[in-house]
Amino acid sequence: MNVAHRDLKPENILIDFARQGQIKVIDFGTSHHFNENDHEMHNVFGTPYYIAPEVLQGNYTEKCDLWSIGVILYILLCGCPPFSGSEQAVLKKVERGAWTFKEPIWEAVSLEAKDLVTKLLEKSPQERTSAKEALQHPWILQKVQRKFDSKLADQAIQSMMNFRVSTSNTAPS
Repeated sequence: MNVAHRDLKPENILIDFARQGQIKVIDFGTSHHFNENDHEMHNVFGTPYYIAPEVLQGNYTEKCDLWSIGVILYILLCGCPPFSGSEQAVLKKVERGAWTFKEPIWEAVSLEAKDLVTKLLEKSPQERTSAKEALQHPWILQKVQRKFDSKLADQAIQSMMNFRVSTSNTAPS
């Protein structure tokens, strides 16, 4: 739809369980409508944990949202963010774009899921997967073919709640 949200984070994503887990994105206050010929953006918007490295440089495209989705997916899969520390420390780590699958929980995560996270958290926006490519990723296609799994959704929500509680006193909203 040619809209860059520019502040994707768990607080801006709703899950409608009455509609089989339909996902709804909210809070388009910082969003930007772009077209094929003009899709570079320069204003710095976002939340430290979820902001893309190129946004911090002030020259970016809609692929900044794919980075944010990668961070959210990372948290959903392991319960912690790829970057931690004070706000300044997180921003410096994001700017470097260096992250790992170092937590022991990653041993239980499928190679396909890790591949998608890796493609979403690619530092270079030119190399980062597009939204269309992400939707066609084998891990996503495998999950779409399954019937909605409320147990898995409950686990993902619990991971997000645990992360939110652990950062509520230190992380900006």
